[in-house]
Amino acid sequence: MSVLNTSAQALKGLAARDMGRKQREIFDVVLDSQRSGTQDMSLNEIRDIYESRQGRRIELGFVSARVSELVAAKRLVRLDDIRACSVTGSAVRPVCVPSEQAGLFA
Repeated sequence: MSVLNTSAQALKGLAARDMGRKQREIFDVVLDSQRSGTQDMSLNEIRDIYESRQGRRIELGFVSARVSELVAAKRLVRLDDIRACSVTGSAVRPVCVPSEQAGLFA
């Protein structure tokens, strides 16, 4: 096993312990979407996919709080670029998983 693989496994294990279940669910929405070709996501886009996956409604404030926690923990980054949200059309600063981290959570 290479050092890179061992480090990735250690980081993945540490990340799972450090993130709460709800944070992990939000993180997984963003990570899975990036892996499917989405570059970044707004809070409304995250909420819509989360609700589709979980089959239950969540408040936008809940998503915002979890995203803020993930940004503070450097699990997600808020981009400087502003774009229109695909749900509301409003100008947003979307979030994404840093590319160097996305590969570690494979």
